[in-house]
Amino acid sequence: MSTSIDLNNYMENDPTEERQLILVRPSTIYTDAIYDYITECLMVDDHTHGDGGLQKYASLDAIPQWIDLQHQFESPETVPPGYVPSDLYMLMHEDDPDTIIGMINLRHSLGNDYLAKHGGHIGYGVRPSFRRKGYARKMLICCLEKAASLGLDKVLICCDPENLGSRNTIISCGGIYESTAVTGDEQDDRFWIDVTPFKKENISVYDFQSGRGNYRGFSLEEKLEHFREIDYYNSLPCTFDGFMNVPFLSDDEIYLVCVDKQASPIVYVNGVLQPPEHDKNYAPSYIFAICKGGEKIGNCGLRIGYGYGKYNSNLYYGGQIGYDIHPEHRGNNYCARAVALLAPIAKMHNMTKLLITNNITNKASRRVCEKLGCTLVRVAKLPEWNDLYKGGQRYINIYEWDIG
Repeated sequence: MSTSIDLNNYMENDPTEERQLILVRPSTIYTDAIYDYITECLMVDDHTHGDGGLQKYASLDAIPQWIDLQHQFESPETVPPGYVPSDLYMLMHEDDPDTIIGMINLRHSLGNDYLAKHGGHIGYGVRPSFRRKGYARKMLICCLEKAASLGLDKVLICCDPENLGSRNTIISCGGIYESTAVTGDEQDDRFWIDVTPFKKENISVYDFQSGRGNYRGFSLEEKLEHFREIDYYNSLPCTFDGFMNVPFLSDDEIYLVCVDKQASPIVYVNGVLQPPEHDKNYAPSYIFAICKGGEKIGNCGLRIGYGYGKYNSNLYYGGQIGYDIHPEHRGNNYCARAVALLAPIAKMHNMTKLLITNNITNKASRRVCEKLGCTLVRVAKLPEWNDLYKGGQRYINIYEWDIG
């Protein structure tokens, strides 16, 4: 469920920062961009993927021929003999038509033995400078919607068994492993993805009839990513039959004192815990004072569960953990150490993973997550109905902390 991102360059390379990703067909207006794309790819790779044989046309003079060839592939009447019709798309930011991020090729059918064993319906590649930033998954999800619009019920996607990045991308989009095909020296793992959920009529049902709330301004891809992850976390084990007796929690320098147990949000404003709201179906929470040498130096809290709220998704956006250290005590790693002390309480409720969310501009909170060994799941756009959105935030970091 997680995507690794280089946090040192995160703010500069955030792929979701209010920029719309689009898939476009090859056209001569993109000739220079296509040339830049394949040039960069061939500086790193001996063989490229998902680009309709672009590396054979890797010069400015030859690219118009490649574009014409891709148009021929789009129709059964013009597709070259021995091939199946296919649609090639290029991923780019809507506001930057000069930079192609990746290419993906969607074949309309498995028309020969090679495609059925090794080629599959979909092949894709991402520009080297944009790899390991989640673009392959975003591109594939967009392409699955295209596959559904063709009337396909499922698609075959293949990858080299050693390509763990591609394998994880396929699985994260619903890929189910079927077999490994071996032909001579060529070996590929074969995965099937059910594209029924990507059909527009099903998206409407999934979005609105299941009580998801209004995700106005979200692309189809963004909705699906959020819904799947919400469903995944809501499926994780958790037991709450009442609040537990809290043991002494200390790391020999700081310790936690449980000051309240309540079914209300953990919200701190300028270091002050806000009054509980009992009418919003919030998760049951343990509230702690962080102490050192008899002095209170901050606060932290632990929510139990994964869903809650009107749309059963409060904790996906709000996380299970909140924390705050008084200004005069900051810079001493107290937050990360206090949060680490919460793990035994979560385990008492059979929880194995916790979410920590924070404002994308809050570098200190990001560092707390890094020190805990958390994984950045995504930079998430907030829906308008969420309290954080109403408070002025538009994007949050969602971190996963695996406590075993």
